[in-house]
Amino acid sequence: MANNLLFCKILIYIFIMKQISEGDVVCLKSDLNNDFPQKMTVDDIDYENGTCYCVWFYNGEVRKETFSIQSLTRC
Repeated sequence: MANNLLFCKILIYIFIMKQISEGDVVCLKSDLNNDFPQKMTVDDIDYENGTCYCVWFYNGEVRKETFSIQSLTRC
């Protein structure tokens, strides 16, 4: 059972790495229909939880938030 869990985690890691990497410029998939989607930089990835920690500027202030990897795409 433990070997299956490890195998699944490795597959998830490989899948995530093909989608998004640290330092990539991303935006929310739901924001793609806007003329100017908010661009964010992936600062860190939590592979176990499938989340990305992103940073961006808004009105001259640094914003930070965690997003599900599935909700992001490269811009």
